[in-house]
Amino acid sequence: MTFVSLFTLYLLDLEQHLSTHIFNSSLLVYLFMTYTLISDKMDHCNWSQCSSSITIKRKPTMETDPRSIQEALVLVERVNSIYQQLSDASSFCPSENINALFKKLVQICIITYETWLVDFVLECPSLQTIMEPLRALCSVAEYHLEVFWCRKLVHMQGNLNNKRQILSHFVYYDNYYQLACLELNTLQGLEANMDRIVFVGCGPLPLSSILMALQCRKIQKIDNIDKDVDAIVAARQLTQKLEMENQLEYHEMDATAYDYRHADIVVLAALVGENPQEKMSFLKCIASSMKPGALVLVRSAHSLRKILYSSISPYQVNQCGFQTLANVDPYNDVVNSIIVARRY
Repeated sequence: MTFVSLFTLYLLDLEQHLSTHIFNSSLLVYLFMTYTLISDKMDHCNWSQCSSSITIKRKPTMETDPRSIQEALVLVERVNSIYQQLSDASSFCPSENINALFKKLVQICIITYETWLVDFVLECPSLQTIMEPLRALCSVAEYHLEVFWCRKLVHMQGNLNNKRQILSHFVYYDNYYQLACLELNTLQGLEANMDRIVFVGCGPLPLSSILMALQCRKIQKIDNIDKDVDAIVAARQLTQKLEMENQLEYHEMDATAYDYRHADIVVLAALVGENPQEKMSFLKCIASSMKPGALVLVRSAHSLRKILYSSISPYQVNQCGFQTLANVDPYNDVVNSIIVARRY
């Protein structure tokens, strides 16, 4: 390991001092500036010969505000603190404490930051260590949240002629609605055929499928797939409540075994695949049964949203038998990015 690598690791781990409130910002700035000077000198060397465990795509410059450097370290410490509190939780059913922790985490992740700061935070060793375990906890909490609200919506009184009014009681309805609008507008902009859609990983609260069906008259049918039997039971109950059985169907099965040849569009939920490799493996699997010209819509993540969901790049999607047509990264309250690609 090179001196630059060792120095980078040392610098990135300075956030540990924040937990004890022993923090000398002047020293940090000095170290950071020293690191930048060393990196600038190394720019003239062959970087391929450097065995570094950290790859900073866009390193900070001398003009970087020292307060921004401190902000990056504070962000890492805040995420680590939330992870520790979630790890100690005895239950992930919706509660005042669980809701507050995830609200804080989401708020951290959806803010727009400078590119170098995002890279700095995501490549911090202490954060990389907890990234996958944290996403796993988020997945469990999201499942419990959807089960809770699905049951609540099923028993809620309301006018079925105004289904959206019933659904709007869901605490994150606006986020789901904005995401559905983003996806539908992107697909319509690409003049996509949307007669038949397959949604992989619908979960117990199939709000995305419901909103798509309600908002787009072109959609004739949406097939929803999930391997969790309880999720399928809950989703069917809500669909029956809304009297949408003719538009939405459910399949309890492994999505790799489904026949996608009749699908015009396949939507992959953000939790399909715990990492880019798993997402790519799944895309290669379904590509073999998709008809040429059919589209896949993959939910991904950008910036610090990657803390919440695993991401995949358009290039990686293209390696699976598709041609990327659009890649949309939201900068509002919507968490997920979307990639739309055509089957060769």
